[in-house]
Amino acid sequence: MPDLAEIDVIPHSARAIPAHKVLALYQAQGWWPERTAEQVTTALDRGPAVAAWHGDRLVGFARTVTDGVLRAYLEDVVVDPDFRNAGLGRALVAAILDLLTPIPVVSLFCSTDLVRFYEASGFHPTKQVVLHRT
Repeated sequence: MPDLAEIDVIPHSARAIPAHKVLALYQAQGWWPERTAEQVTTALDRGPAVAAWHGDRLVGFARTVTDGVLRAYLEDVVVDPDFRNAGLGRALVAAILDLLTPIPVVSLFCSTDLVRFYEASGFHPTKQVVLHRT
């Protein structure tokens, strides 16, 4: 199991996160095969994001969509399979929430198997329904 002391969790504003490395993390998770490097670069430029680095290897990532004042939405919390179960996901969530401190409502949606993970970071289920238009 990796040692968290060997991993640096750093905001995108302090150390640029290359889009191709984010795409590799998505691929390892089986997420978003349709996303392009250009789309990821644009998303990174528009909202807070944090990355977990083991040297030059991107081993975790989280980003948000926010108006910067009232609401934020936590997106794409992903950890490299080789670095799971060491607390890195919690470290990513804590780091991104630190960047969102002045924002009163931070939301997310997740699969039911991840509810307890996010509850440990202060999130709680609501009675609201998530709707998507695709």
